[in-house]
Amino acid sequence: MAIDQNNPFADLPDAQSDPFADLPDAQQGESGIMPALGAGVDKLQELGYRAVKGFTDVGVPKEEQTNAIGRTIGQGGSLSKWADEGIQTNIREQQAYTPSVASYKDIDSFSDVGNYVGEMTAQSVLSLIHI
Repeated sequence: MAIDQNNPFADLPDAQSDPFADLPDAQQGESGIMPALGAGVDKLQELGYRAVKGFTDVGVPKEEQTNAIGRTIGQGGSLSKWADEGIQTNIREQQAYTPSVASYKDIDSFSDVGNYVGEMTAQSVLSLIHI
């Protein structure tokens, strides 16, 4: 086949192929850098909900609250229930992520070292950023 001087890509196939199609299933699922970053986001969100829950858990018990504001933001109030739901949701979302190398004990190659360090860093990077 002669190469068209005006189109150097003419002899390339038109169909796009998935470069990751040959990877093992563990690397196609919920593991890798981006899912690890997502798990880090979920952890940070969980910590935010826990901060709200900590705020709502101080003060007098619900039975002793006398006004609407106390019943809303105090112990057992709607803000506390919202925080509980957020905590549980983010814990479930974090559990969907499975690292490709679960522990340092599972490292067998330089590739495993890269995956382990990269995923652990991606999962933790948001907690390290100070605004």
